[in-house]
Amino acid sequence: MYSIEKTRIFVDTKIENILLFTLSVLSLACPLLVHSLGWKGTEFLPIFFTLSLASCFMSFNRLAILAIVNPTINMLLTGMPPVPIYYFLVFEGLAFVALLVVLRKRNVNFYLAMPISFIFARFSSIIISFFIDSMPINRWFSGVINGYKGIIVNILISLLLFYAFGLIKKNSKI
Repeated sequence: MYSIEKTRIFVDTKIENILLFTLSVLSLACPLLVHSLGWKGTEFLPIFFTLSLASCFMSFNRLAILAIVNPTINMLLTGMPPVPIYYFLVFEGLAFVALLVVLRKRNVNFYLAMPISFIFARFSSIIISFFIDSMPINRWFSGVINGYKGIIVNILISLLLFYAFGLIKKNSKI
């Protein structure tokens, strides 16, 4: 089992702020890269790449900021994700962060906490579909099912990076 402080690689506030800015900028590049490769954003969920990466080493507050800022920056600058998808992505990002932090505080192993949190986040957004007429439950469900590749990719990225960061931390004095 890992404690939350043991799993966070960088605990210095200045470093986390620099990383928050860098990951926010990187969040613009991920969807552009996915779309330039001819892949669908609805399938690969590139908006979550940087959030998944940050989940390895950032605090709750900065993860929550990233969960809101990533889709917002993308929507304002590129028009994607469109409303109402934007609302779902923000909600899913916050649900992911909240459950991940709760599980990490309870010393649940990151290799288990991360996939559970991501899958929970994708399914938790059904709540939003009750408030948005343009997103009936069957359309929401189709979007969740079509995003299975993104769920797998984001989970793998996070787990591999967590493992790599663990090796780096173990072999350095960070």
